Amino acid sequence: MTTLPLRPLVPRRRRGPVAWLVLLNGPRAGMDFRLQGSTTVGRSPRSTLPVDDETVSYYHAKLRLDHGRYVLHDLASTAGTYLNGRLVERQTLEDGDIIQLGQTQLKFKQA
Repeated sequence: MTTLPLRPLVPRRRRGPVAWLVLLNGPRAGMDFRLQGSTTVGRSPRSTLPVDDETVSYYHAKLRLDHGRYVLHDLASTAGTYLNGRLVERQTLEDGDIIQLGQTQLKFKQA
């Protein structure tokens, strides 16, 4: 019988920061949505995070993990994407940032 050599246990590395969005208004206010890699937000049922808001574009915005930081991208939406009250096309997110898509507000949280 042969025995395999034991390998020391190596802790697994996280694939990125733990981050989530909190819906601040609407019928699902207070709900959390955990981010994983790339997340699309919009009215489309195929969006990673679909929102029920007629002022939000079908595919309104994307949040993408880039070098360990989440970046918000507007997807040429009709109403624009706002971050802390400023219209943005692409912006790196910080914990506590408020994202507004149409009338929908979301808070970005990161541990």
